[in-house]
Amino acid sequence: MQLETIKKAIREWRILRQSKKASTDLLGQGSLFHIDVKKVLEVSSRIDPIDPTYIHAYLGVHEGKLLFFLMNNIMDSEIEFTKEGKRIEDFIVVEEAIYMDQDQFAPFITTSQSRYFNSTDAIPSNEAITRIIHWSVLKNKWINSAITTPNGLFEAFVIPSVDLEKETEVFALFGLKKKKPGQYPEAELIIWNETKGFLLSNPEVESSFEDIVRPVPPFGQGITAIKNFHLMQVSELSRSVTL
Repeated sequence: MQLETIKKAIREWRILRQSKKASTDLLGQGSLFHIDVKKVLEVSSRIDPIDPTYIHAYLGVHEGKLLFFLMNNIMDSEIEFTKEGKRIEDFIVVEEAIYMDQDQFAPFITTSQSRYFNSTDAIPSNEAITRIIHWSVLKNKWINSAITTPNGLFEAFVIPSVDLEKETEVFALFGLKKKKPGQYPEAELIIWNETKGFLLSNPEVESSFEDIVRPVPPFGQGITAIKNFHLMQVSELSRSVTL
């Protein structure tokens, strides 16, 4: 897909996420998306010894379909975008929203294989299933509520690459989790590796910032600083230029 088409799709989601009906319809097109880890972690040059530490998953809408545009944090930078002769779209992986394949996920739904990012503490997979079910059942109500907040619906997710294995099937599934008792659930992505099962962010260890999948907005410091999302910035700039 051409870069200008990707930018337009991201702008389209930015607009439609403000509509309860449109965002509900679009987020109802699927509950997960595939992550081609090997491809999305590619960089343009191996001279730099630093490997990507995060994947940015942008939401976009193209021809009425909800899409996810995945690129790593090294490529999603002003330096890479402005390199002469660079086709930055070659480093953006496009995935469609899909539904869960019950045959594929059944073994992990019925076992206790799952763990936190970067942690040896085992947690039951039914916690992952609970969050996934919460998304399925409560997402429409959650969307209606989230739209009215200052941040609105998410535009992208930051996914740590530390546990994303290159040689297995990896998927990101939408989930809802409660931060504290009595609080309304917040959206997250639950990572599923074919060999490991579900990988959850640890809700009890907020200090483990680098190991948690984060939605943006809200933007903050460090990995969620707006300056780190260059594709988002150039998409907005393209809109301004065309007005």
